[in-house]
Amino acid sequence: MLFKERTKSLFADALTRLLENKSLDKIRVLDMAKECGATPQTFYYHFHDKYELLAWMFLRDFMGFMGLSRITLSAQRLTAMMQELEEKRGFYQKALPEELIPQVYPYVAAFMEQVTESADPAKRSRSFAGGTLGHPLPYLWHHWVIGRLDPWADSSVRS
Repeated sequence: MLFKERTKSLFADALTRLLENKSLDKIRVLDMAKECGATPQTFYYHFHDKYELLAWMFLRDFMGFMGLSRITLSAQRLTAMMQELEEKRGFYQKALPEELIPQVYPYVAAFMEQVTESADPAKRSRSFAGGTLGHPLPYLWHHWVIGRLDPWADSSVRS
């Protein structure tokens, strides 16, 4: 693991531990820095704010479960990923009450654009859920966290 990724992971682990006893709105960057033995400046070198850290954590988990260095989606692959991530849904629900999701959503969308930037732009931009999004994952992620998306609704993709 590269040093930069290791440092990001240390902040992610610190946030996970802190969320066991506090809500996200009560956790400060200073708390995370102290928890992992770093400085707030180190945090800000890697992340704009705690919401960007949460978005990075989700995409790290997503890509890890999918075994990808670049994300390509199909309904079957997305459902498989959601099944794998189900054990982490509680973390994301605790970290992100519905009113805080808009704070993280832009970061998830931006990361998805970075990960898929080498794809054909005509294929990346698609109409999804009544609007045009660069990628459908941020929309699906939002609905999955708040419990409006059941990844097992289609029994044909169950394992």
